[in-house]
Amino acid sequence: MQRLFALLERAAPTDSTILLTGESGTGKEVLAEAIHRRSRRAKGPFIVFDCGAVVPGLIESELFGHEAGAFTSAVRARPGLLADASGGTLLLDEIGELPLVLQPKLLRALARGEVRRVGASAMTQVDVRVIAATHRNLEAAIAAGRFRADLYFRLAVVVAHVPPLRHRPEDIPLLAHHFIARMVSEEKARAALTPSVIAALLGHDWPGNVRELRNTVERLLAIGELTGALARGVPAEPENYYVAKRNAIDRFERAFVRVSLDACDGVVTQAAKRAGISRQMFHRLMSRHGIESRD
Repeated sequence: MQRLFALLERAAPTDSTILLTGESGTGKEVLAEAIHRRSRRAKGPFIVFDCGAVVPGLIESELFGHEAGAFTSAVRARPGLLADASGGTLLLDEIGELPLVLQPKLLRALARGEVRRVGASAMTQVDVRVIAATHRNLEAAIAAGRFRADLYFRLAVVVAHVPPLRHRPEDIPLLAHHFIARMVSEEKARAALTPSVIAALLGHDWPGNVRELRNTVERLLAIGELTGALARGVPAEPENYYVAKRNAIDRFERAFVRVSLDACDGVVTQAAKRAGISRQMFHRLMSRHGIESRD
């Protein structure tokens, strides 16, 4: 995460397009807004458009705008989000869901800084920085013919991968404290995060990533059972001591191996040395948990 933040700090003041990749719930939108706040466009608008949440037939009108009468329901002209975001930043969330037929039009808008509204004959100038985000493998989508390579390279001037929460367990207590302090108070955050609560948080895989952690904290605060519920385990009480212990060890080993590999760019020899164990033992842990590396 420190390497990621350093990369984004360098990229933020520029106008370069940025592609944020990573699983759903990892905080890509939060990072995009932080990039906007640290850019020369910080006083301009920050607009989010989810390409996967709009009916494909309406995406063109939403992004590029339309003239009055361009289609049946177009009673009034609309500038579109690319124009609305002029002077600021437009986050195209889930860019992998953008229909193939619209991808050339987006590419032209990014390359030339101009758009043609639906039903218009003239081009309209726009001055917008685009950040794209996706949980999909766009390179695989290119190979499958679902995403244009030229658009990918135009978006991927800076590529930043946001790792899932299970790969950075050291962030879990910090994030939990942040969420509790924002929802209640700093004092209650310190009081709530007892060793047993932290252990319970670390014992969960968090498939929904940071979003799941935030929602869990909010739910438990709302029902007044933060300490008790987390101390019993998230999301449910374990079957018995031995099952809970084995599951906790498995989760710890899996997270530890992944974090170690990430810190050493996937090189097993270095990761094993960093972890203080033999390369053979590290390989056994990788094999046990189905984790692969470069060597």
